[in-house]
Amino acid sequence: MDDVDELTTLLRSLDVTALGSGDPAVGVNLLACMACTLANLAPDDGTVTHPDGTTARLGTSLWVMGSASTGRVVDEIITEVNRRQNNLSANTEDYLGWIREWKSKPDFTIHPPKTGMSEAAKLVYETQSELSLSCGDSEASWSKVLERLPQQTIDQIGKQPKFMVSVGGRKDIETLLTRLRPGCPLVHLGFSKPEDLARYSDVGAALLEGRYPLDDGRRTVKGNILITDPANVLTAAAQNPDESTSWLGQLLWITDAETGPNVPAAVCDNMPLSVVRIDQRFREAIGRMMVYRLNLPDLRPLVLFTDIREATVRWSGFLKEMEPRLPGISGAARNLLASLVFGIGLMATKSIGVTLAGIEAAGRFLIRRMANVRAAVLHAGDITRKREQIARVFRKLSSGSANARKLCRHLSISAGERDAAVRWLEATGLIVRSQDGWQVREGAQLCFEDCTVPLLEV
Repeated sequence: MDDVDELTTLLRSLDVTALGSGDPAVGVNLLACMACTLANLAPDDGTVTHPDGTTARLGTSLWVMGSASTGRVVDEIITEVNRRQNNLSANTEDYLGWIREWKSKPDFTIHPPKTGMSEAAKLVYETQSELSLSCGDSEASWSKVLERLPQQTIDQIGKQPKFMVSVGGRKDIETLLTRLRPGCPLVHLGFSKPEDLARYSDVGAALLEGRYPLDDGRRTVKGNILITDPANVLTAAAQNPDESTSWLGQLLWITDAETGPNVPAAVCDNMPLSVVRIDQRFREAIGRMMVYRLNLPDLRPLVLFTDIREATVRWSGFLKEMEPRLPGISGAARNLLASLVFGIGLMATKSIGVTLAGIEAAGRFLIRRMANVRAAVLHAGDITRKREQIARVFRKLSSGSANARKLCRHLSISAGERDAAVRWLEATGLIVRSQDGWQVREGAQLCFEDCTVPLLEV
């Protein structure tokens, strides 16, 4: 199968149309964000293993643009992560408060009785019971509380209960980061106005590059970033670059915009290959990732559902091809394929239609959409003019074959404009050479959004 077929099979099997509340493009965006969030929350700074034990690295920072996609990301990802870490914080604080009260009594015993505990304290108490630890049930017991680094005591877990922070500015970033669980921090930034970009630029760049200082500079951290941008702040920033925008190329841009390529039409067919409630699977998987960040002693290593080493070589080659259109993409998206494989595998590993080839196709789809939206932002006027010329040439050839001279004379365009339009139409396979010049291929329809051939060479 080609990319379109593989992508169609994957997206139908995961029912992205329902995931996007009826909009398959929003569903694809949300699916990618879910998968990357799971990968970004993985322990040990995002190092997992292939089935044979060799390692793979996760982690991709995202910039989500448009009100539809950001709304779904906030509802299904930000809210879900916050709910669980808030539960963890509240439950452990209740338990630690009970422990402090028990130890303050003059006749306290070595093994505290469960009497007098709140229900929240009892939940955490079960995670510390000898029976739970000896039977290897700590994942199940901690999952109730919620929803590889040095093992930590319950007291330490109580001091560092968070997995993700939503940052309000430079002043509070260090305090928030020191409250995160050990591992690569996930930082959510919400942009609503252009000034936010300058406000967060130093923080964002330092986190992405692994040089954000903590503890008065005694250690540095590297983080993954998830930016929600319902007002399309990025568009204005990219059109007016300065020192505060230089780090934007280190993120994967995900957008509502109809810049193409579009989600294949067959994805919206009546019945998906298998009905998979990805939103529910995500909620289950996010709880599992958060439990893993507690570094419990009886948890098995996190393993990718398939070996992606050969696919990673292909992925690196694809990113290299895209580098002229997306400077920096080889670095920004170097771990995207592994992140998608890991996250989608956690959510739907046994689903019909979920294959490595389909996930590769989804990754290329996201990168091509990013390339198109970047071109649309930076070269909006040029793209509009070129679309008009291409459409005029296509309409002319639809009425019959024509040679180079005839196209210029009838359309009043220059030879350069004619040649550029013809090259694009030939590259897309919409026209072919004929004895008289060129003609439209039988059944061809002009649709810029469905095409992966760039309108501009940038």
